[in-house]
Amino acid sequence: MPAHSRTPSLTSTPKSPASPYHPLESALSTAQSKFTIRNPESLRAYNESIHHLPGGNTRTVLHFSPFPLTFASGETCKLTSVDNDTCTDFLGEYTAGNYGHNNQVIYAAMQDALRRGWSFGGSNTYKKELAKTVCRRFKETIELVRFTNSGIEANLMAIGAAINFTGRKKVEFVS
Repeated sequence: MPAHSRTPSLTSTPKSPASPYHPLESALSTAQSKFTIRNPESLRAYNESIHHLPGGNTRTVLHFSPFPLTFASGETCKLTSVDNDTCTDFLGEYTAGNYGHNNQVIYAAMQDALRRGWSFGGSNTYKKELAKTVCRRFKETIELVRFTNSGIEANLMAIGAAINFTGRKKVEFVS
């Protein structure tokens, strides 16, 4: 049976064989049943997403049993699920600079950028201002900034810069 067809059901709970951990397994089974009943829209979203995303999400760290909640919106540190439950987000999407889920200063800056346009196919004021800010903030270590679209492009630029700076022609790659 394919992994994506083994999905939780609103009507049945998997049975575990008797073991020394039976009380714990029983409590877990009860909690998972309650979770499944309380979050039918998240279950529906999960069952739809497993046909297009491994595990029903974009990365394994976001998955938990019996299925992950699906969030519809966020404001400050609060998230609202598609089941209309609001909870406090203590995870912060695993980001280092956590400004909340709908910071008004960032929102206004994004609206301004969207209003003025993006992806011009040439140099623009946004990149120049950001590069200036990075160079000023890290003036002891960064003189110039090169923006890239991917990690691969960034690594190619770093290798090219290292070859140019050292004058060496060979590069060793260790994975």
